[in-house]
Amino acid sequence: MEIDEHGNRDQTPRHTRWTRPIGLVLFQPLKMAWHDIMLTLDTVMAEHRQKPLTHTWLVLMLGLLICWFFYVPIHEFMHVAGCLIAGGNVTELQLSALYGAHFFQKIFPFVTIGEDYAGRLSGFSTGNSDLVYLNTVFFPFVLTILCGGILLHIARKKASPFIFGCSLVIVTAPFISLTGDFLEIGSILITRALIVVLQQSDPQTITGLLNLRSDDLFRLLRELYQDPSGFAIHSPLQWLAVSSIILLSQFTGLIMAGWTYFLSTIPPRLLKV
Repeated sequence: MEIDEHGNRDQTPRHTRWTRPIGLVLFQPLKMAWHDIMLTLDTVMAEHRQKPLTHTWLVLMLGLLICWFFYVPIHEFMHVAGCLIAGGNVTELQLSALYGAHFFQKIFPFVTIGEDYAGRLSGFSTGNSDLVYLNTVFFPFVLTILCGGILLHIARKKASPFIFGCSLVIVTAPFISLTGDFLEIGSILITRALIVVLQQSDPQTITGLLNLRSDDLFRLLRELYQDPSGFAIHSPLQWLAVSSIILLSQFTGLIMAGWTYFLSTIPPRLLKV
């Protein structure tokens, strides 16, 4: 549903709204996400206006931190589940000790302790299938789709700062992961499209394109700077081409993140929470 410049819901018939320019349609879920989160925040703050502001914010942050502590390992193990369900194989999941790596090591032999990231699926095989790869990367966000919108709606309905804090972790997960998982999703889609459309068969070019698939934008840029030949870059024109691919991958990831949020708004409507 579209939001006007005053923050009001657009009453234009739904079928008319979705026939507007493609750019507006693509970015509409991002606008929806911002509005829904701000509306919930305003509702919570208005309901608790007679209490000290610090108290409300502390309760909100408590919900956010508790949910984050449990969400991180759940998110990483959903990557594992997505890979295995799709037919892939997992060899290593790095998890910070803060999020229970020592405990999970006793249960899952592929868990290792790593402190560079809160968690990262660093060893897995997709059998050269991009569908398996996509399912592996996207699967944790099924939690956003199934639970994020419902939690946000309950938080707004009950004006609960604690539930709102919990919902923020899950409902904003796609946006928190813009330069991570959703960059990777975008890069899988864009590089595969380029290989197919350009009918690339040169091994060096294909390897260079596949190396652009990354779950960390900043690590990718660092590797690009340190070893451009690993990305089949040997001229200024190729630098421009690779930079354009990264930008297009990130843009695609942004659109996908927005539409993941949009999907999260469907369960509350269906369940009439």
